[in-house]
Amino acid sequence: ISDEDNDFSDWIEIHNRSAKEIDLSTYVLARDGDTEWQFPSLTLKPDAYLIIFSSGKNKTTEQLHTNFRLSRSGVMLSLEDRSSRRTSARDVLTVPSLVRNSSFGRDLRNMDRACHFAFPTPGDTNVAECFDDNSLGAPQLSHQTGFYSTGFELTISPGTKDLDLYYTVDGTYPDPLRNPQSTFSYTRPIRIEEQSPITGPLSRIDTTITDPAMNFPLFRRVPPVADDIRPATVIRVRSEFSVETSATFFVGDEFTSTIPVVSLILNPEHLFNHDTGIYIAGATYEQWRNSSDFSPTSRWLTPTNYNRRGREWERPFANNPLDAVRMQLCVASECNETFNVGIRINGNASRIQPMHALRIIAREEYGADQFTQDLFGDGSSGWKSLILRNGGNNYRGYGDRFHFNDAFFQAAMSDMTLATQSFRPMNVYVNGEYWGVHNLRERYDNRYFTVRFGVDENNVATVDSIFTADAPEEIFQEWNKLPERFQQLDLTDNVSIKEIESLIDVESFYDFIIANTFAGNTDWPGNNTRMWRSIQVRNETGTGYEDGRWRWTLLDLDRIGGTITRPDGDDLRVFDRLSSASRLYQPQLLHSLLRFPVLKQRFFDQYEQRLSTILTSDRMTTLLDELAQQVGPEMDKHARRWSLFDQPIGTNTWANRVADVRTFLSERPDLLRSYLGYLRSQW
Repeated sequence: ISDEDNDFSDWIEIHNRSAKEIDLSTYVLARDGDTEWQFPSLTLKPDAYLIIFSSGKNKTTEQLHTNFRLSRSGVMLSLEDRSSRRTSARDVLTVPSLVRNSSFGRDLRNMDRACHFAFPTPGDTNVAECFDDNSLGAPQLSHQTGFYSTGFELTISPGTKDLDLYYTVDGTYPDPLRNPQSTFSYTRPIRIEEQSPITGPLSRIDTTITDPAMNFPLFRRVPPVADDIRPATVIRVRSEFSVETSATFFVGDEFTSTIPVVSLILNPEHLFNHDTGIYIAGATYEQWRNSSDFSPTSRWLTPTNYNRRGREWERPFANNPLDAVRMQLCVASECNETFNVGIRINGNASRIQPMHALRIIAREEYGADQFTQDLFGDGSSGWKSLILRNGGNNYRGYGDRFHFNDAFFQAAMSDMTLATQSFRPMNVYVNGEYWGVHNLRERYDNRYFTVRFGVDENNVATVDSIFTADAPEEIFQEWNKLPERFQQLDLTDNVSIKEIESLIDVESFYDFIIANTFAGNTDWPGNNTRMWRSIQVRNETGTGYEDGRWRWTLLDLDRIGGTITRPDGDDLRVFDRLSSASRLYQPQLLHSLLRFPVLKQRFFDQYEQRLSTILTSDRMTTLLDELAQQVGPEMDKHARRWSLFDQPIGTNTWANRVADVRTFLSERPDLLRSYLGYLRSQW
């Protein structure tokens, strides 16, 4: 529940179990026997309930707020009438560590017993059943999420009490009252079998626009769905009073995977409801289509459900976190614990693809405000949001594409002084249906800089070339004036270079130029540039990342080699975008530095050093071959699921795209060395 400030604070509830009114003005609430909060003049009627927010705000408006907060690790609370010495006028509750969105209180059938409630009831009677620990009565399955060669009998046991159990197998939340058509009562073991190789029903839903009135060809194809991709079996189970347990069972040899597997179990309405589903064109497109604003030439900006943004278009709905999106990761057939997440559609132009990118979000109301799992296999954790990316403009299904341009190049360049997004290829399943090869990626939000660089997320300012500046106004204005400021510095004064280096990380900026020109990124530098710095200086230059200097990120390398479809080893047009005559910010900044002979020399030396180490042909092609060996066996299945053409794209064609990238990487270093000699004289 939220308070009047729309904050979701902890809360304490008291109940007048007597038959008379109680004057609370002489009562205090105390935490751990030392911190006290006095009630205002207030009368509690017989059998009435009262909510006091334990927010630390210490105010009395229409709502009551204590001067202390609770602790997730546990706390002792006492309620005492200071006008009386009667023992009955004092109540004590020792609260243990709690799971998010659970509560702890009195068992109505035994008031001497305190217990955990899976479903809090603020302002009302506690539910009939409660539990001894944080398991919250979660049912226990005889088999866990995993890969099985043959079928089996699944038995389900109640958690800590002998309660009736309800389950679903279509991803919906088990509820016999609100979801009777899909909810079954568990009365005997459930037979889990290898399913027929028939995709659907979700895979057969149009996820982009198939209206022939639209001129964009991508919109006019009903996506063919292969009928030979076997689904897995999903189950969600709970009692009336417990939290749920879920699992995905991959039965049969077909589910052998050379890359990790992600299973998402969710209410299909979250994605496909005509009015509120985030994965389809839906009512938003329909209303636009029937309005005077309709334009058949509209493309990726066409109004659709999947183009909507913000918390309103995150699922589950904010007022119903119980209808969770359940996520589980399996690596080499070992599956980790299930955790609840929120999902949104992610990306910009790539939203038009039938296979959308998903943003995966951790929130306190889902159970945890960060991802504590090691999702990339490098020991890192702590993100608030991640991305299951669809390949962006290099998405395989949109055309004859490699699918991994941005992910591969960022991974290969991660040793440079740029911020890069870690990635891990994943086979994704939605309610057991195969959803294709996605790239699990880090997302550049403020928490990213905490995870990767140890910078306080509240001390990060970012500037984006296209959309927003998440920075205080004065810092944003300083950023805008940097090129002009550097142009005015005295070339003969060593103090000028020190000033430059106190404001930007020159090595990071040069790596930003090197990375994008090496890749031949044609969607840059007008697009896809993001810079960051600490807002406050908490350490001096050169001693850490909170030094107030601007640094650069590597972002969206889908359009490598000059074209979307395949790289061209002879392409050098990207350097034309860095002309000194350019009005774009990044070229202006570059040429303001190249005025200084020492900084010009440093740029070309750094470029050559990168070509001789990180960007060598041998290293880059070896990394490419390793990726191709890992994901290659999965690409035929992905193509059968998402191809837009009459005939699916086969693995041989994908192998041809790998060969194109390999050629590009083999030829690029020597080609650039030759061209850099020319640039030395021109810049």
